[in-house]
Amino acid sequence: AVNFSLYYALFNRKIKEVLRSEELRWYLGIIALAVAVLLINTRGLYSDFFIQLRDVFFTVTSIISTTGYTVTDFNTWPLLSHIILLCLMFVGGMAGSTAGGIKVSRIVIYVKSAIAEVRSSLNPNRRVALSFESKTVSRQLKSQVSNYLSIYILIFVVLLLIVSLNTPNFEAAFSAVAATFNNVGPALDVFGPSGNFGIMSVLSKVALSIGMIMGRLEIIPILILFSPKTWRRT
Repeated sequence: AVNFSLYYALFNRKIKEVLRSEELRWYLGIIALAVAVLLINTRGLYSDFFIQLRDVFFTVTSIISTTGYTVTDFNTWPLLSHIILLCLMFVGGMAGSTAGGIKVSRIVIYVKSAIAEVRSSLNPNRRVALSFESKTVSRQLKSQVSNYLSIYILIFVVLLLIVSLNTPNFEAAFSAVAATFNNVGPALDVFGPSGNFGIMSVLSKVALSIGMIMGRLEIIPILILFSPKTWRRT
């Protein structure tokens, strides 16, 4: 789930270059925060702290890296833990990695853009400079991120509506779409670590299969692939 360019830099012993990566710091920070909150939220379910730490850390890293492995049934965890795990499904890994999800860089740029817009609205005369990875974020890049998230949400809602036709409850339907569209693996409720997607209708399975392909190959390349202009002879 880490950008492959950082592996290359690490292989060439460019440690400072790796440590300067803003996206990596955000990624590790999100993992640390999620682990800390889940440790507090699940403390009443474990008598052994080290077993709890193992289960929580493994689950967090598995979901945010969209690896798909499990060591415990996190369906038994409290509601707050479920919400955090769902959020991690959407975050995913770093740009330039094989992980699924929206990607940390897009989320950071979008959040920074939103904060900058709020500051500008409060003080119209103030110009807020937006930077990421020590580079100024252009309007074009901000627009691309916003457009991507809009398309992402639209596709997610369509998939959710299809799956909701014959799914027991909202949590099951929502988490099923989140887990498949982001290529995470296990979801929540009946589709959690101790369950599977076998009970779904053919329509839901087809919809989620398409979602998995789009999530793995990225949305924009898929849209370009099916665009008439791509196949038009010049």
